Amino acid sequence: MLDEMAPLLSAEGIDLDDLGDADLDEVNAALARATERHSLALFTPVGAAVLAMACFAAMNGLLEEAFVRRRAVGGNGASNVGGR
Repeated sequence: MLDEMAPLLSAEGIDLDDLGDADLDEVNAALARATERHSLALFTPVGAAVLAMACFAAMNGLLEEAFVRRRAVGGNGASNVGGR
């Protein structure tokens, strides 16, 4: 894990191979920022995942609109699956 964090820490001015006289508070603050950036990179959807999320959001919006319209015309909002 530290191998993945090393470039992020380096960007924060922390060299893991030579901490020298680095202040512990500075190292902790840089580690917190680097951890946040690392987590953001891990969990930010890209490519196909972005498309899938956009499709899901669009479908969710369409379903919500249909539910609201059905309620407005007096339906109970339940689906009419199989003609039942």
